[in-house]
Amino acid sequence: MFPKLFSIYVDDLPEVPSSGNLEMFADDTTFYCSGDSVDGVCANIQSSLEEIAKWCNRNYLTIHPDKNEVMPLTRINFIGSLRPIKLGANVINFVSHSHSQSFNIDNQLNWGHHIKDLETSMAKKVKQLQRFKSFPSPILESIYYMRILPSVTYGISVWGNCSVAKLAHLEKIHLSAAKLIFKLLETPGSLTGLPSSWKPISYLYKSKILCLTHKIFYGVCPEKLSSIIKKSQEIYVIKKYERQFKTYYRESQH
Repeated sequence: MFPKLFSIYVDDLPEVPSSGNLEMFADDTTFYCSGDSVDGVCANIQSSLEEIAKWCNRNYLTIHPDKNEVMPLTRINFIGSLRPIKLGANVINFVSHSHSQSFNIDNQLNWGHHIKDLETSMAKKVKQLQRFKSFPSPILESIYYMRILPSVTYGISVWGNCSVAKLAHLEKIHLSAAKLIFKLLETPGSLTGLPSSWKPISYLYKSKILCLTHKIFYGVCPEKLSSIIKKSQEIYVIKKYERQFKTYYRESQH
């Protein structure tokens, strides 16, 4: 009841900032904006933060400065100091990476910190699986696919575009799990005797992207995702010629 009441209470908060966007999940709030320069973005963040602080004061809510942080996202290295972002008399710290909804996001979106977190977590879970190595392979496989792998591939459609080198670290642990589950002999660089149903993590990423693209294309997903991909006119042209070919082929058979 109380989480629902809190959600109703802060329902209008995302409409407060005059620039950028504010997203909320439970009691976690993220504000983001984009611009042509770092100084311009910092200015927008500062003005929006002041608007949010005023809204909180009017609604008897308190923003804790120590629980706030600012992270500039850019692929280009910039030179010089960043304009300070303040919440009242407190200066908000700039960070190079931050945790948000089970993701460790870095300021260049190369997912290095997130992959390291996954490596540590995945290695521990596979090591725990070794305690049950005497179990039949089907049981071990079920445990792995139901309890371990989902925690690794969560959000893979977002971070799966990391470099091949980073993904290789997870693939190595993934293969060690296969060795344990199917009781296989290891050869240099690979395992022999893997069943055809066992797919690498890179395959799972591509499969997820394909399914997501299919949903976006046919409009069975949230509007924010459907706006990412636009239907190309070439698709309709191909289908048009395909129909014409089928008609011609049927006529030619008579």
